[in-house]
Amino acid sequence: IDQNCRFAAHIVAAMMPAMWSFDMGRRSIGVKKFGRVAILQTADGLGIYIGPQRQIAVVLFLIVWLAVWGLGERWALSELFAGGFPLPGLLVLPFVVIWSLAGIAVFLVVIWQLLGAERIFHTGGALVHQTSILRRKVIDASTIKDIRIASGSEAGPGTIIVETTAGKSGMGVVIGRDEALPIVVALRRSIGLDQPEDDK
Repeated sequence: IDQNCRFAAHIVAAMMPAMWSFDMGRRSIGVKKFGRVAILQTADGLGIYIGPQRQIAVVLFLIVWLAVWGLGERWALSELFAGGFPLPGLLVLPFVVIWSLAGIAVFLVVIWQLLGAERIFHTGGALVHQTSILRRKVIDASTIKDIRIASGSEAGPGTIIVETTAGKSGMGVVIGRDEALPIVVALRRSIGLDQPEDDK
């Protein structure tokens, strides 16, 4: 089985609600779950899945906001193209653009709340961080100096800080410190920054 296919299967396994294991092609897959976090240690490396946040109250509020936004957007565009505004169109156009961008931003927040997930892989000497289909960052594992939970003074997205020879990267955008801790421990052991207790 191709390595990418195996890790795709691992992520599907991580989305299951219970802690369990099974065998696929003589490769044992063990899934450990911590809240929205699932950690998979296999012969191919490490796979981590961080599920969507899904704050229902926030999502419902934003959906109502989008409904009102849609009505306002439709009215503004119809008036703009019909020439019904008392002000010149060039003065109204910036408002319409800002209003449209705000609606798109809120729509993306709703999608992220419902479907947004983070995936972290350590395999083949690389640490891969993926937050969507289009956003993917690959870090050479040999350049990693430290992986830790971010302190309160460290700015930027991510509860987890990956420090490399080139700088810092953030991971775990929507998780708390209690969910970040097992991820940090698993990554440090997989990359070789820490040794398992049995090897000390």
